[in-house]
Amino acid sequence: STDEVLSVTHGSSNVTVQWSMITRSARTTRITTKARHGYGGIIHGGETTVHHNLYAHNSSRNPAIGNFDQTAPIDPAHLDIVNNVIYNPGFYYSYSGGADEYEVNWAGNYGIAGPDTTKVNELFHPDNYNSFVYYEDNYYDGNKDGLLQLTPASDSTLTNKFTRL
Repeated sequence: STDEVLSVTHGSSNVTVQWSMITRSARTTRITTKARHGYGGIIHGGETTVHHNLYAHNSSRNPAIGNFDQTAPIDPAHLDIVNNVIYNPGFYYSYSGGADEYEVNWAGNYGIAGPDTTKVNELFHPDNYNSFVYYEDNYYDGNKDGLLQLTPASDSTLTNKFTRL
C-alpha cells in the first residue's frame, strides 16, 4: 500500500476489525515519490470496533481517527480501539484530527517502540476539539532495547479517564 493498509471509509457503519495484522505499508516504492508515506489506516466514522490487532512497521495512522476530508461531513463516530499492539511506528503511534465529532474508547492498547520510532511515549495524540476520549490502561515500551518493559501511557491533553477535547 502506498497510503493506508486498512481504512474504514465515510458512510461505513457497524464495522469490526479484529485479530488482524495491519503491517508493512510501503513507505517508499517506485510508484510513489512520497517518502515515508506508508500508513496503517484511517477510521472516518460510523460505529467501528478495532480490537486485538497488530499494527506494525507503519509510519503512522495506527489507526488515525477523524474526517480528514473536510468536504465530506459525517455523523458522529462511536469507536472502540481496544487491546491492540502497535509496534515500530515511524513518527506517530496514533492520532485524531479533522473537523468531525467522535467518541472513542481508547483502552488496553500497547505501543512498543522499534528502530523507526521517533516519538516513543505518546501512544495517542488527540487533535480534535469536538470529541470525547475515554483513555485507560494503555502502555508503552519506549526503550528499544528488545526487553519488554511497559510503562503506563499518558498524554497531557488527556487529563482524566474521560476527556472532552
